Amino acid sequence: TEAITDQVTAVRSSGVPFARVLDAYMEEPPFIADWKNLTDSPNVVVVPFFISDALHSYQDIPVLLGIETEPTAAASQREVFRQNPHRFGDRTLYYSSAIGTDPSLADVIVDQVSYFDEHYRS
Repeated sequence: TEAITDQVTAVRSSGVPFARVLDAYMEEPPFIADWKNLTDSPNVVVVPFFISDALHSYQDIPVLLGIETEPTAAASQREVFRQNPHRFGDRTLYYSSAIGTDPSLADVIVDQVSYFDEHYRS
């Protein structure tokens, strides 16, 4: 969870005007399933903190968010990330694919390798 809280802190201090930036988890508090109680913002964006999309992001999290009623093998085939937005009364939820699927992640990896090479190469 330290990596997640570090990212939350970084986003909060970025100067981008989000109403709130929160961390939530599948199996420990604060729970992602409680998103409706964690914020009263009318627009909520959920970005899974995974290196890639897999069962959690395709099946488990959509159920926890209320997007799906049960996990199904077909969730990935229905392109859960392209069904945005999701309406819950007067609130709107947007569900993103995992953070690791962003093309700029490759730049982060290259930067880390360069840093390692510069500081630790024998």
